[in-house]
Parts: sequence; structure tokens; C-alpha cells
Amino acid sequence: MTRRLPTETGLVLLGVGLIAAAARVDVPMVPVPMSLQTYAVLVVAGAYGARLGVVTLLAYVAAAAVHLPVLAGGGAGLQAVLGPTFGYLVGFVVAAGMVGTAHDRGWASSIASSIGLMVAAHAVILGLGAARLSWLPDYTPGSAYRDGVHPFLIGGVVKSVSATATLYAMSWVAHRRRA
Repeated sequence: MTRRLPTETGLVLLGVGLIAAAARVDVPMVPVPMSLQTYAVLVVAGAYGARLGVVTLLAYVAAAAVHLPVLAGGGAGLQAVLGPTFGYLVGFVVAAGMVGTAHDRGWASSIASSIGLMVAAHAVILGLGAARLSWLPDYTPGSAYRDGVHPFLIGGVVKSVSATATLYAMSWVAHRRRA
């Protein structure tokens, strides 16, 4: 157990760094920018599994809350975490649990099931994000969908397919190295 802690700590830091780097690849939009964060969240969760994936996403949110500029557009601070992006950040944690659990249990063993899982994880992220937006004074459920879900649908599918391809490539490389 004591040897696992430094390794897992390193993996959490690596995962937070990867997600933060993916957040820097963004298209400025209102109320939240479009970035590669969800792609990185899904890849980290699939590679790490449920427990370490969720811990990594909680560490990511904590890093943002303590003013490390890890969010899209370099956002940071408790106000940024609890603002319009809060639902999406909660969705990241939930999606990490979903994807990690599915990978831990072998439920994403085919390309089709993996893509379906990734699309479902994106739906959770976008749904929780829109739910949070709809609580803000300037939004109704309809405008939250219009601004917080609709613009991200095609990108979510593309990132779902890309995350699946990345995880399959990682698995193939790991399998080849063991052989």
C-alpha cells in the first residue's frame, strides 16, 4: 500500500495536468467556453478507473477552487468554480465515475459500447451543466439548453469517438508491451 501512494499521487497530478492542458485548447463562448476538457476527463477516467478517476477530478476541481488557473480560459477561484461552470464540473466528477466504473467492470469492451458510454458521459456533463445554468437569473431551462447544451453536441460526439480511439490505442500499446 505504501508504494501505491506515491504512484497514485503522481497519476492524479498527471491527470490534473492533462485536463488543465486540455482546458487551454478552447473556443471562447458564452456562458462557458468549448474546450478539450471533456475529452481529457473521459480518457483519464477510462485509463485510471473509477476510484482514481474520481479522485483526479476532485483534485482538479480543488485546484481550481484554490486559484490554480486550470479551468478553460485560465479560470480559477471559488467564484469561477461555483459560477456558470459549476454544473459542468460536477458532471466531470460524475462522468469520471461512470466511465471509470464501466472500464473497471469491462462494460466498455467493444468500440460501440465504449462510444455509447462516452456519449452518455457527455450527456451527463451537459445535462448537469444546463441544470446549473437554468438556476442562474439570466437563464430559463430553454435558454440553458440553447446556450449550455446545443452548441456542444457535435463536439461531444467527436470527443466521445476520439476518447474511445485514444483508450483503445493506449490499451493496444500496453498489451503489445506486455507481449
